[in-house]
Amino acid sequence: MSEPYIPLPPMDHVTRTVGPFPTLRFGVGDRVECNMGSTSEKEWTLGTVERLFYRERNFPSGMCAPYQVLLDDGTSLIYATHDNDHFIRASAEPPKRDWSGRPAGMIDPRMPPEMKAERYVELALAPSGQAMLMGEEAMVFDSMGSGPMDGPLGNCNADELEVIASIMGLSRMLDANPDSVAIQITLAMQRSPAFFGVLCSFIAYTPDLRENENDAKAHTRWGFEGDLKGSDWPVEGDYAPQQVYDGTNYKGEQCFPVRLCEFTPETPGEGGAPFKCVERYLELSPPQRSKSYFRVMSGALELLGLIADVQWPGSDQTFRRLCACASFVPCVQRLMELVARWDEAVPYSMPAFALRVLANLCGSVAAPRVRWLVRAWHVFERRYDAAAAQWEKVPADIAADPRAGGFFGVLSRCTTGGLGDADDARNARVLMVAAQGGASAIERCGRPAFPALPPPPPDVEACLDELLAASGGVALSDADTDELACADDLARNAAILFLLDSRFLPTGRRVVVHGVVSRPDLNGAVAVVAAPRTRAPGDHAKPLRYPVRPLGAEDALMLRPRNLRLAGSGDAPCQGKGRGRKKRAS
Repeated sequence: MSEPYIPLPPMDHVTRTVGPFPTLRFGVGDRVECNMGSTSEKEWTLGTVERLFYRERNFPSGMCAPYQVLLDDGTSLIYATHDNDHFIRASAEPPKRDWSGRPAGMIDPRMPPEMKAERYVELALAPSGQAMLMGEEAMVFDSMGSGPMDGPLGNCNADELEVIASIMGLSRMLDANPDSVAIQITLAMQRSPAFFGVLCSFIAYTPDLRENENDAKAHTRWGFEGDLKGSDWPVEGDYAPQQVYDGTNYKGEQCFPVRLCEFTPETPGEGGAPFKCVERYLELSPPQRSKSYFRVMSGALELLGLIADVQWPGSDQTFRRLCACASFVPCVQRLMELVARWDEAVPYSMPAFALRVLANLCGSVAAPRVRWLVRAWHVFERRYDAAAAQWEKVPADIAADPRAGGFFGVLSRCTTGGLGDADDARNARVLMVAAQGGASAIERCGRPAFPALPPPPPDVEACLDELLAASGGVALSDADTDELACADDLARNAAILFLLDSRFLPTGRRVVVHGVVSRPDLNGAVAVVAAPRTRAPGDHAKPLRYPVRPLGAEDALMLRPRNLRLAGSGDAPCQGKGRGRKKRAS
């Protein structure tokens, strides 16, 4: 082969940074098939992308391989020399985790940092009953104070304890050696994209971590009705919305995921019961003020900050995955709530930390979703009414002027020097500009300006409707419905396009072809979305199409969403085959 590698991104010898990195088709953690045969006689082997822009000493000067891939045998590492479908292609086959042997957990403090980071991520993903808190991860609970199991952790179930141990363990590693282990922790999280969903869900639906029964609200309890570890739900899951937001109110049956029980004293003599229980359902778990809560939440935000750091190679794919999590929108709402609590003088600089994470997310050229979420402040600007134990919208006088209070009031005071320091002012300015729109020409602390939203395809809304109609039982989540209801037309179309690209038809999604008139032989075939959808600058007037490869075929076809439906458990599974242990995919 004449050019078996790609150019290595240049290094700035003044700042000692490498980049900018070109965009590759796959990111760390993506499932792929590698050609272990020849160009004419292909042998496809399943694996997971391990690293991007991989280099070895014997590579030509200034060149690198786009991908290093860990094959499914668990021991063979290969590299792909080209980024095209002849060498490496998308796979819909999920990774095979064997939980029958060593249980998750039992982490030895003497483990190398890279292995320890992998074990902590694995702990957060282990199915119920497949983890044991008997190693270093058990010792992290000591930082929660004396007798944590009788206090702040006494209301947590096993899954919540394992996620807390994972977050606290990774955070302690980062605090001990921030420079040396940051990349190892980031790679460990990227290799298991399901961790993004667990982290977002924990931030949004944090369990009750109050420290003693003398708390003023000791007679309230709440619990997350979903599966915290499985909360990055597939679109065909059990949490399809049963209510619709019409821009002003919710209509239909409540289906918020947090169940709050409030126990209030009964009048003596009424049935002899000392308490009565009133149930409510909330969008997020209630705000908390305990030291344990802020210790755990600060660790979760540290990890989210690593994911939101644009310096890592493959950050574009990472951002898109993070934003596509089913629990991402309530996670953004939690970050906005933490910023709005600035005047409460909460410990560990939590509001400033949340502000920085939001600004990093908002400033990514690959994740415009956060910008239109922030612009939709009239949906997400909520306050917690402690007396009613309920989230409520801000009063009308504040709604008329978003700078008057709440989240946007804090941003306004930060930008004018009334709160925080210079870094907080810069981060607040990013969010204010994002909220006001028209941010394509602002100078933002050395970051590139917000890119203008491109004109969407003319049929984008019809494409979403047709895909959902063909995929019976699939529906938008509550957060998606909110998001689409409160954006202007351009942002709404961009939001629909994001949902199609990242939630419903991402690379590797299994689909079933139907209704193709010109190729009736394809109808009923199970296929895989072969690559990210790409569009030239002048393609906005053309119908929307996705590259789709039928299983067993070598080449992808460009098909419209109306000719696809999302494959379910009853459709034929994706088959992978191949053999051999070769140094590279050729």
